[in-house]
Amino acid sequence: MYGNEPDHWYKGLEGWARLRVITNYLTRMRFCDHNGRLDFSAKGGPETQPEGFLPWYAHKRKAAKHRIIFGHWAALEGGASDHNLFSLDTGCVWGNSLTAMRLEDQAFFSHDCSCNRKSHTTEVSHDG
Repeated sequence: MYGNEPDHWYKGLEGWARLRVITNYLTRMRFCDHNGRLDFSAKGGPETQPEGFLPWYAHKRKAAKHRIIFGHWAALEGGASDHNLFSLDTGCVWGNSLTAMRLEDQAFFSHDCSCNRKSHTTEVSHDG
């Protein structure tokens, strides 16, 4: 189910290829071109985009009016990415914090995941 091909959605995808591209869009999508083709090489922040690619959220989206809450891109360091876009991944697996967002008022909460410090939860202010 894991792999780099296919690297974009197209009509007629079936079986394992369909499941693989869905998995990649949900877990590995950071940069894509205007046709939705994924780049798997760049893993840094938006400033590391390969030529011809943009962060997925920088493209015109049909769902632009809807709130989108996403993760799996710790280089964004969580918080509000743009109007109606909210990145929650703050690198807990790397010893940073675990972040959640209360949907009613879009308040962010972080829980320190470092093994070297006393664990605590704090509300984080983000203008979004």
